[in-house]
Amino acid sequence: MPAINDKLGDFNLHVEDIRVASSTGSVYSAKESQIFAGPPRFSMIRSASRLYGIASVDVVRIDQQSMINTSAGVGSPTIMTNGRPSVGAGFGKTVFNVPSLLRAIYAYYPMSSLGTQIADLSQYEITSFSAGNASQQFTFPAFTNLSLETHPGYKNLAFNLNSSLFDYPFGLLIVMKTQTRNVDDIVGYYLQEARIRAHSLQLAGPSSLVTEEVSIVATAYHPVAL
Repeated sequence: MPAINDKLGDFNLHVEDIRVASSTGSVYSAKESQIFAGPPRFSMIRSASRLYGIASVDVVRIDQQSMINTSAGVGSPTIMTNGRPSVGAGFGKTVFNVPSLLRAIYAYYPMSSLGTQIADLSQYEITSFSAGNASQQFTFPAFTNLSLETHPGYKNLAFNLNSSLFDYPFGLLIVMKTQTRNVDDIVGYYLQEARIRAHSLQLAGPSSLVTEEVSIVATAYHPVAL
C-alpha cells in the first residue's frame, strides 16, 4: 500500500499542473465555447451546412442523472445497480432581433418546410466542420397549411410549443475550447434525440431586456472527436 506521502506528492503535482494551465491560458472558457443546432443524431450530419451556430446564449446547463437501484434481502448486504441515465439541458438568452432560442434550436429544419412566415437561417450555416460522416438519411416534414394556432412563430420569434414542429427531435453540438484555442484541446459533446420540455419568456418592468429560457431532455450525451 503506498505511503500517504506518495499521495500528497501526486496531489501537489496535480495542483502544479492546474497552476501552469491557468497561467498559460489552458483553461476551458465559456467565451471560446460554441453551440450548434443540428440533426437529431450526430451520424446524420452530412456536411458542415447541416450545423447552425446559436449566438448570444447567456447560460448553458447540462444535467445527467443516473438512477441507482438498491436492493437488500434479509441477512444479505445492500446491492446497488445503475439504471439508465437521463440527460437534460437548459439554455437562457436575451431576446434580440435575431432567431429566438426555439427557432435557432430548430434551425436544422429548413424554412421551405415551415413556410415563409418563419425566418430563413441559411446565413447561420457553418462553413467548415471537421467531424461527421453521415450514414443515415432524414426526410424533412412538410408543415403545410399551418393555422395561426399551430404555426411555430413569426420571422425571428418562435414561441409556440403547440406547433407540430416541436413534435420532432433535434440535436445540439456543444464545443468547448481553451483560451489558447489550441486545436488539441478542443472537445465536443452531442445531445441526441433532444426535445423541448419547457419554454419561458420573462418581461420585467424595471428591466429593459426580455429574456427566455428552454428546458431540454435528450436520449444521450455523446462525446465527439473533433
